[in-house]
Amino acid sequence: MNTTSHTQQGEGRCLFLTQSGDHIYARWTCTGKPGEGCGGPFTVLGGTGRFSTMSGQGEMMMQSTVHEAEVKIPQGGATGSFSGKAQWSALKLTTK
Repeated sequence: MNTTSHTQQGEGRCLFLTQSGDHIYARWTCTGKPGEGCGGPFTVLGGTGRFSTMSGQGEMMMQSTVHEAEVKIPQGGATGSFSGKAQWSALKLTTK
């Protein structure tokens, strides 16, 4: 989050786990404004077991509340604790 320009951006990885142990993995990036949300592309990269040929993409919107943040200087890294929700309005998945 940039408190001067009132903007935010992020990126990360996502892992969906099933009770059987199979999973789907994806990556995402987003930009937005604090309090309004952060949106951008969500790309499914593959998976394991019955999801091994899974791929797909769609737009994602994430809204979160930062509960705790820690900035390490001079490394410039930041870690935090947050909760929130993600919404995929039109995620399209395919199998090969």
